[in-house]
Amino acid sequence: MTNSNKYDILLGDGRRTDFLLPKTRTQSRFRKLNRFLPSTEMRPFLLEVSMRDKKGRFLKGCVAWNKNKIEKFCVQCNKRFEVSFSKNRLRFCSKKCSGINFKGHIVSKETRQKLAEINKKEKHPQWKGGITEDKNHIKLIGQRWKHNNREKCERYKNKRMQLYYNAGKLSIKTIQLVYEDNIKKYGTLTCYLCLQPIQFKQDCLEHKTPLSRGGTNEYNNLEIAHRRCNCKKNNKTEKEYREASNG
Repeated sequence: MTNSNKYDILLGDGRRTDFLLPKTRTQSRFRKLNRFLPSTEMRPFLLEVSMRDKKGRFLKGCVAWNKNKIEKFCVQCNKRFEVSFSKNRLRFCSKKCSGINFKGHIVSKETRQKLAEINKKEKHPQWKGGITEDKNHIKLIGQRWKHNNREKCERYKNKRMQLYYNAGKLSIKTIQLVYEDNIKKYGTLTCYLCLQPIQFKQDCLEHKTPLSRGGTNEYNNLEIAHRRCNCKKNNKTEKEYREASNG
């Protein structure tokens, strides 16, 4: 490159392209240069020196090297598609083709266990010091979700209140009777689903037939269970839960 013209560009064979550029503004120079070289085949042969400013950014009208695209063929449908240099490892033209190719790909339990051990906690590439195990971090995630999805939370509350209203009133006497009968039956406060004793602040009142499936707040429909067991049961009845756990 010569000192006479700051924006001279050399081709692969050493020829200068300053005769293509009119001696006006730099922006118009690069625009006219791109007219002469519209094809992607010629662009890699240009040495893009002096096409950047002092901060290293490309000037207006200049074609950046990472905008050049590579032509590839899809492994599934043999369709021709273009990919940038940063995504040159792509094998499929769309998510549909990738899903069809990997459909029915079953992984054994042994390989799953091996992968879990390899990517366990500190060995995982996205390990951040166990943030997900922190209770305050979990609370923050829940608060953010509620703040961003206020309409969904209001719908759920209204739906739940309607179910409680249809189920009938739940008095303190019925709750006290349920707890007393559980202690008389098992000796200590125990879960009726897993038959294990319940520790302090891990108990909850559970409906045998859930409210979403026409359950009521009567004494015959109430029992005491672990919170984790109640979450596992979800909206199943007692018979369905026992069949699923045994099967």
